Amino acid sequence: MRTLTIIILILFGKNSLAQSDSVLISIIDDLERIVEPRLENDSTFSIVVKLDSNKNLIAYNKNDQFRIIKIFERIKSSLKENYLYSYYFFKDGVSDKLFSSFFYEEFGFINYEVPASYPGGINAFLKIFLEDLNGKIDKNKIDQYNWNKPIRFIVRKDGSVQFLEDNNFAEIIDIHKFKKWQPAIDMGVPINQFFKTDPINKEKYLNEGKVEAELYSFDILDSLFKEQPVYIENYNKPDTSDVNILLSYVFARNTLEEPRILKGDRKLANQLIEFIQESVNKKNYLTNRHKPRRIYVFLKD
Repeated sequence: MRTLTIIILILFGKNSLAQSDSVLISIIDDLERIVEPRLENDSTFSIVVKLDSNKNLIAYNKNDQFRIIKIFERIKSSLKENYLYSYYFFKDGVSDKLFSSFFYEEFGFINYEVPASYPGGINAFLKIFLEDLNGKIDKNKIDQYNWNKPIRFIVRKDGSVQFLEDNNFAEIIDIHKFKKWQPAIDMGVPINQFFKTDPINKEKYLNEGKVEAELYSFDILDSLFKEQPVYIENYNKPDTSDVNILLSYVFARNTLEEPRILKGDRKLANQLIEFIQESVNKKNYLTNRHKPRRIYVFLKD
């Protein structure tokens, strides 16, 4: 069983909202003066400082520790003991601009990303799914089904399953046979996760008398665009062979900036840009990620 969701562990804990972001923002310009000469296009750099229980500032960077500590001394009275203060910097080669963000959390271990899971595992879900599908295919209507297309569904933030209506096989599946999923988690926040099967092969069904399929999962925007999922690739440019619209953004400080249309009809792409901006304003994007970078957003054929 293959999946595209990754579990990552980092040295962070729950975010403290009591601290003043304005104080942390006040030193960004000075930190950028240290970082900018080191950064080439499309490269990243981070500065991490901890205030320990003895109120000592510890810089985790090998270089420029004295300069970094001196900058943090100005805001030391506003910092919390045993918290990590992380500043991330990204030099975007497309716009030739430097982007930054910061994050502060108590020292500890958490799951940064947790994929959606079904009671008993994905194979338990797939067993019920395939048994129900195979039991309901009407051989007298064999040519009326959407063969050679995947069946697609979303595991919602509440653990429920929503099948997309672009394949009429989904109409014969009884969703009441499934238990609730544990939804995907991103930095402690439940998010939607998209799944699809292999294309349902008609010839194989006629030869073997049953449908076989695997499941694949992807990060998506919470809202559908024109009844289609909006895919998100956070690190690498996706294979464009089956991509209809491809956009790229710089993601920094929980906002999407510098949109670029890389592939597809410009009118539709601009509609998608407007839709994404509205979705971000409604906090529908996966905004609990902190390192600035260029990400890719796309629609598939």
